[in-house]
Formats: sequence, structure tokens, C-alpha cells
Amino acid sequence: MKNMIKVLGLLILLAGLVRCESQDELLSYVTNRNGSMDLVIYHLENENEWMGLECEGDQMYPAFNEDQSKLLYLEDGEERKIKVIHPQGQTFILSVPVSETASDPFWYPNGDFGYVEGKEIHRVTFAYGKDEVVWVSPNPLIRLFWSKDEGNLIASFLAKDKYEVGRLRVETGAYTTLVESDWPLIVSDYNENMKKVLYTEFRESGNRIMTYDLESKETVTLIEDQFRNESGIFDGEKGAVIFQSDRDHAGSEVYNYEIYRWNGKTSGYRRLTNNTAGDYFPTK
Repeated sequence: MKNMIKVLGLLILLAGLVRCESQDELLSYVTNRNGSMDLVIYHLENENEWMGLECEGDQMYPAFNEDQSKLLYLEDGEERKIKVIHPQGQTFILSVPVSETASDPFWYPNGDFGYVEGKEIHRVTFAYGKDEVVWVSPNPLIRLFWSKDEGNLIASFLAKDKYEVGRLRVETGAYTTLVESDWPLIVSDYNENMKKVLYTEFRESGNRIMTYDLESKETVTLIEDQFRNESGIFDGEKGAVIFQSDRDHAGSEVYNYEIYRWNGKTSGYRRLTNNTAGDYFPTK
């Protein structure tokens, strides 16, 4: 009997590991293939994809929680809302109305979620949907990421008439410029284990996807060419990046973005989407 219980426990554990592994393979992005911005969920291993919940407006800025059991996004229809769904079953969990200027929804490390409104940073308590302003930034900000202890905030801050990569220490309110440039810099991902920030430098000659190392304070260019490469996210911790680019449509009659994966090597690009519509804001 004891052996049977041990075997049953092992099977349950393995089932949980398989489920977590499967969840880790999900990617989400938005597409305008149906005339509006619609949410798409994509399985990186088997390349199957399915649409999110239907709505009359646009769906933007998707973001998974840490174990990919929940997906939030901004819905801009008759009323602007932040919605949370189960990505696998596309079932609805929660909807919170927000103002017309709300943007960039994100997850807090404890499972609450929030959004940005100018200089205000909101927090929505997941258990019962309470929405409150928890911090006011010295500068307007977009594309926000928290450290796991919620002590540091990494984002693109509007300073000197353009966006730069910055860090805000919440306890003291001290702001530090991490990266500045003659060109706008938009943060797209932050990996605390690697201590690296991923961002795009928007240049007239072609956008550059770059990293900033919080320990060494070094910047490294990962992707640089004549194309519009944007919205990169880390894919694991071995240098791979998933991003949007117009590299296969630049200069053609069909001008739009597709989603690509770069394996961290010079020419290791793999196209993940292939349609006549634009695909944007990949996240996993």
C-alpha cells in the first residue's frame, strides 16, 4: 500500500512538471489580421495558435504571469478595461475598467497586477479587484517591470524630451538613469536572474535591440541592421530573443511586422508568424 501511494505521488508530481513545461512554451502577441488588434496565443513547440476572447475593440499589451496560468491585456472597446484570462482554455477571470489614458498593464511579483497612467502607477488587488495609485513617478513612464522584492522599478522614463532606460528605488524615491541616447529607448523585458534589461533604440537607419547589464553597467547590441526591430523579449537565459520586425516586408507592397526568434548567433533567425497582417508585442 505504501509503495502504491509513493507511485501515485510520483505520477502526480510528474504530471505537474509536464503541465508547467507545457505552460512555459506559450507565447502571446496581437495581430490586426481581422481589421482590429486581436490577441493570439501561440505554442512555441508545436506552433499551434488560437485567438483570445472576442471583443468589439482592440486588445493590446498582453502579459503572462510568472507560471503562464494567467494572461492580462488592455481592451479598448466601448469602455477601456484590463482583462485577465486563462490562456489555455481562453476562459475569463477578471475585468477592471480603467481611464482612457491607462496603458502598459503588468504583473506584480505577488500576483496582483497594475497599469500606468502618466506618472501614476496603479495596483489592482487580484483577490477583489481594488484599484489604487501606489506610486507617483518623477517622470512619465511606460513599459514597466518590478524586481521580485518590489524594491526596484525598471522602465522607460520620459526625460529631456525623450525616453531613456531608468531605475526607480521605491523606498527612497531615488531615480537613476541607466541608459540614455540621442534616440528614444523603450524597455521591452527585464530578467532578474540574468540581471539584464532588454530594450530597443529607435534609430532612423534601423532599430537596435540591446541589453543593459545591471552589474557590469555594460550595454551590448544584439540585433542591428536596416530593419525596424522592436519589442524584444528574452527566450531563456542563453541569449535567444523573440521580437517583431519588418525584415521580410520592408520595401515591399505588403508592409507589416512578423514575429521572429533569434537564437543568439549571427544569422540564427526563425520566423514564427507568416500572414499578410501585422503581428506585434510578443510576450511569454
